[in-house]
Order: sequence, then structure tokens, then C-alpha cells
Amino acid sequence: RAPKPPERKGFPVVWKNFARNLAVCVALLPAVSLAGPKQMSCQVSGCSGTLVSKGRMHAFGISAAHCAEVGKTVSFRTSDGRTGRATWVAVDTSLDLALFRIETGLCLETANVGPAGPTCEAHGLNGHKILKRKRKGVIYEKGTKREYTRDEYSVEKGKFDNGDSGGGVFFEGKLCGVISHGDDDEELFSATCDQILGFLADQKELVVKALPKGLNGWG
Repeated sequence: RAPKPPERKGFPVVWKNFARNLAVCVALLPAVSLAGPKQMSCQVSGCSGTLVSKGRMHAFGISAAHCAEVGKTVSFRTSDGRTGRATWVAVDTSLDLALFRIETGLCLETANVGPAGPTCEAHGLNGHKILKRKRKGVIYEKGTKREYTRDEYSVEKGKFDNGDSGGGVFFEGKLCGVISHGDDDEELFSATCDQILGFLADQKELVVKALPKGLNGWG
């Protein structure tokens, strides 16, 4: 008798094996957030901010000190239109940075902090902006003559105006600056990545101690 031909695997079997292996690989990968600067940003009082941490009962965001008054409760609004109340927790006037706490357990997107790049993007009350990083250096405040170290950016695209203070500057999806001030639609200055990290490190211990026992407020 003629030998029995070898069994051939049809397309459905091969596809099932491929789909099973792909599912296993995907399950082993870490979760990746597709959120961009807009989803991580919010309006807080009359300024802008970026959410940087969340827990079961609270979320925290960073903004500009000249927008804040420690202990004062103000309104906030997320990029998708959700509203609530926020309380200013801490400020550093020399860095023009402020921390606020949101009294909510809503699912919110938060930003990691990372270094700036040559071309960045920013988001604030006046929408999305494309920025070109010019330099990091000392600037002088016209009124007080005080010196500040800031990152300087030229505004290449988008509107920059009142209300953008406290908004985030982003590079490759990470927060690298917090808008402080500048000239409308021309240039803006922001706190640097190192300044943001130092400010948040200083406030983390303060915030954790101030929260009610048992709350994972910092995230």
C-alpha cells in the first residue's frame, strides 16, 4: 500500500497557535499609557496644571506658585470636562512651583518627570503648543530684580497667553518643565526638570504626613 501522506496543518491551526502565542506575549508586557500632555493636564483656578500622582482617594498636581495660596480650595477641571475641588498644599516662590491636592478618587492620567529635549510641547489653558528649547540660564525679574534659573523656550506653534501659567512642558511624554512666565506667543520660561524633581521630593514627605492615616494619597 502507498504510504499515508503526512498530516498537514491548515491555516486555521497555524493562526490559532500564533494568536495564542501573541496573547501570552501581550499578557507579559507592562501596561503602557497612551495618554498625552492634554490628558495629564488640567485647569486649576485661573491657571493650568499637570497631574503627577494619584491614590485611592486623592490626586496631586503641580502648577505655578504665583497662582497659589496654601490652604485655599479652588475649582479644577480635567481635559475631558470633569470638575471638582482642589486645595493648594505647598509652594516654592523661588522656583515658582506649587503643589495641589484633588479631593477625588476619579481615574486620572498622571505624568512622569524627565529631562527636556531640543523640541518640546506644552499644554495649558490656551491649548497645545510646540516649543523650541533655547537655553538654561539665569533670568532677571523686571520688578524685583531677583535672579532665577529657568529653561527658556521659543513658541514655534500655538497660543501662549494668560492662564497658561503652571501648565506643563513635555518631552517624549514626560513632564520636563512647569510654565512660569514669558512674552505672549513668543517665548516662555519654565522651571527645570531638576527643580521639579527637587520640589516634589521635598513635598512628598510633607504631604504623606499631612494626610489622614491609611490613605495612599501620594500614590
